[in-house]
Amino acid sequence: GSNGQLTYRLDSAYPSLFSVNTTTGYLMILSSLDYEVQKEYVFKVLVSDGGYPSLTSSTTVRVQVMDVNDHSPSFSSPIYPLNVRENSPMGTLIFQASARDPDSGLYGRVKYVLTDNSHTGHFVVDSVSGRVTVDGNIDRETKSLYQMTILAIDCDLSRPRTGSTQLLITVTDTNDHKPEFTSAPYLVNLASTVRSGVTIATVTARDEDTGSNSAITYRMAKGMARFSVDTKTGVVSSTTTIRGGLHMVTIEAVDGGSPPLTGTTVVVVNVMKTVPVLPRFSGTIPKTYQVDRDLSVGTVVGVISADPAYPGHVLEYILLAGNNESRFELDTWSGNLTVSQSLLHEDGTLFVLTVMARDINSSSLSVAFVTVKIEVRSESNKPPRFTQDVFQGVISESTTILTTAVTLLASDSDTGKGGLFSYVLPPSSDVNGVFGVGPTSGNVYTLVMLDREQQSVYNFTVLAVDQGSPPKTSSTVVTVILSDVNDSPPVFVLPALQNVSIPENASLGTFVTQLSATDSDFAQNAIISFRLHDKSDSFRIDWTSGIVWVSSPLDREMQDEYWLAVEATDGLHTTSASIRVIVLDVNDNSPEFLTEIVAIKVPEQRGVGFPVLRVLARDPDLNLNGKVRYRLGDLNPQLHVNAKSGLLTTVSNFIYTNGLMAVDKNSYELTIVASDEGEPRLTSMVDIAVEVTDVNDH
Repeated sequence: GSNGQLTYRLDSAYPSLFSVNTTTGYLMILSSLDYEVQKEYVFKVLVSDGGYPSLTSSTTVRVQVMDVNDHSPSFSSPIYPLNVRENSPMGTLIFQASARDPDSGLYGRVKYVLTDNSHTGHFVVDSVSGRVTVDGNIDRETKSLYQMTILAIDCDLSRPRTGSTQLLITVTDTNDHKPEFTSAPYLVNLASTVRSGVTIATVTARDEDTGSNSAITYRMAKGMARFSVDTKTGVVSSTTTIRGGLHMVTIEAVDGGSPPLTGTTVVVVNVMKTVPVLPRFSGTIPKTYQVDRDLSVGTVVGVISADPAYPGHVLEYILLAGNNESRFELDTWSGNLTVSQSLLHEDGTLFVLTVMARDINSSSLSVAFVTVKIEVRSESNKPPRFTQDVFQGVISESTTILTTAVTLLASDSDTGKGGLFSYVLPPSSDVNGVFGVGPTSGNVYTLVMLDREQQSVYNFTVLAVDQGSPPKTSSTVVTVILSDVNDSPPVFVLPALQNVSIPENASLGTFVTQLSATDSDFAQNAIISFRLHDKSDSFRIDWTSGIVWVSSPLDREMQDEYWLAVEATDGLHTTSASIRVIVLDVNDNSPEFLTEIVAIKVPEQRGVGFPVLRVLARDPDLNLNGKVRYRLGDLNPQLHVNAKSGLLTTVSNFIYTNGLMAVDKNSYELTIVASDEGEPRLTSMVDIAVEVTDVNDH
């Protein structure tokens, strides 16, 4: 009674989040829960009966919210302006990446990666700590600004989320370039006498550095007399009267760096009575040569040659400036420029020499000057070489982001910059954003979660690029094969899951249907077996072929349809579906009368059409198989049965007789037959005894 009727209610501080069904006690969530806002809710549920007085009991409910990966890592700023000094040593820290992910566990653990190739050979990020450090030579004069994207990736094994920020790295200047004069040397021809204070020439120098590192001050080299230079403008003037001859004036340009760097030039002042015709250097000016650092002493770098102003005159060649530590030697008469000291330690050095050609047969000073540039290359400047033409790696499709798929190996026989190289993906590579490569380690690693069912093999090219001038490049092919894990469930194929029909008189072993399913996994992981979820006495399924057959007799009148819960499994994943088996009717039941023998009394004088009785037969079959028709077993002139309704009526008026005559008859026996309209027709019969009774009509 009412004493046993229970009512539930909440005693909770969270009415907007939870409710309880007052009748069933089902606890329901009214709005979304957020693990990051609150991880646990504790409240009471009360239950009261319907008695008087009502009795109440309570229990404590503890709801623990499970975390899902619903937050992406985020940085505190969309862009970080940074500065780094050029020529900073490798390992110099320039930025500490720190992305916040409020999720828990692997969902909140973050790894870092630089996503483009602009940083290759210059910067690197530690995937765990987020430290962005210098990873190679940084030269402001080559590139003064780097813009890179750093990606933060959480460690969700199935669907990782990402966040990113931009690093805008400005390379600040160090004083690593000395001033260079725009001309070396300067040649000035003057009249026979030059007075004191006369402007001789204006020298100009440039410095590729910036700020105070590029501020230039001019000064005279030590030991220079008779001339002066303006410290700011570079104007060279005479400080005394000069009456003739050839004067070599060395001028220095000093930058404002710390320590300051110095460049030099020579101003050749030719004070003469008449202006001579000058020799002319042949070929391309300035002369430029590239030599290997392992060039042996005595090797000819090139031949410096000029044409004299007059036929038959002889020229002598003099190395005026730029020959630091006497690395080169110039033959006075042939002009052969040779190596005079080892260049092994001059890798990448550019020597700028000033050579003078003087006509020794001219009565006046007849000279010409040329600049010779010699760049010392790495030994042979050979390209890097990979140890294999093809590198192949096999990784599981379930591996996490930043997993190494294969490690490349290359070498470069050069030394110095020419022997330094980086591994890079071509900018146009199809796998940019899918794989990355460590510029120094050669580790090819994943940037995203991979799916073998989407793509099972990746083939792409990786380059090894050295730092020679010009840089040399070689390539190799990388093949990454994804091994399968059982991560895809079987999928049923239609029309196996449509309705199927079978007659109820189907024999044992009759085919019902055949299930078919696919699995996008590979090999053993794609082998599918079938089973019935619930045991069935009427049907069986072959676990390999998926064929369903009849295993026991069917009777539509007992059960006209079956819902079979079927499963396809690959050993780890199971997919369920339902098959509706409709049992079709066959004419296997005869009509059945409700009574076997009927005896009835009929009063006389009731007239024609008097309803004697109604017989009723049932047939559980369907449609024509269950449609019943009635008829008399033998013709009877006194009675008639309606074929549809089974109503038995009189054909003539019954007269009760006293039985004195032989023809007198007051009782009748007849048979009513019920038949269906199936194929074949089935029948049944019932016997009817009719007795005519007397009425007081005389």
